[in-house]
Amino acid sequence: MTGRQPYGFHEEYNFGTLLGMCDNDFKQVVCTTQGGFLHIYEMIQNSPLFKNQTNCPQLCVSLQLALTSEQLGCNGKGASLGFLARSYGISRGSVVSSSQRVIEVLLALGPQLVKWPNEGRQSHISASMAGEGFPGCVGFLDGTTIPLFQRPGLDGEVFMISKNNAH
Repeated sequence: MTGRQPYGFHEEYNFGTLLGMCDNDFKQVVCTTQGGFLHIYEMIQNSPLFKNQTNCPQLCVSLQLALTSEQLGCNGKGASLGFLARSYGISRGSVVSSSQRVIEVLLALGPQLVKWPNEGRQSHISASMAGEGFPGCVGFLDGTTIPLFQRPGLDGEVFMISKNNAH
């Protein structure tokens, strides 16, 4: 019986190669632009969660972010642990722990990045939205739809936007 063989990274997931991809290929892999990816990378790269004092080193932060972005960008379709593990040449456990670290770091940054509008801004937004038929509305999403597992029971038709898909 032989010991477990170390995983080797697939060439397409080398950080330099990843950044060398054309824009369309890059977006297809990590579901964002290179500029967006680098901005997030710069924000998270020095987090203590990515520092490790064990004999089993973590993946580099850029690859942890890339695989997490790919996993989250697939909406649960085609991003199984096995698929990502094979694609990145790592273990399933590394996929899980890498994604957990990236998500934890991003959640910690939430208060810095997502802020509720102050009273003056709320009044301005509310007045604007009242003119559009939404009185009292002080917040809204950017139009991004989120696939739902099933159509809601109450007012479900409101959530149907295309081909019987609930969003």
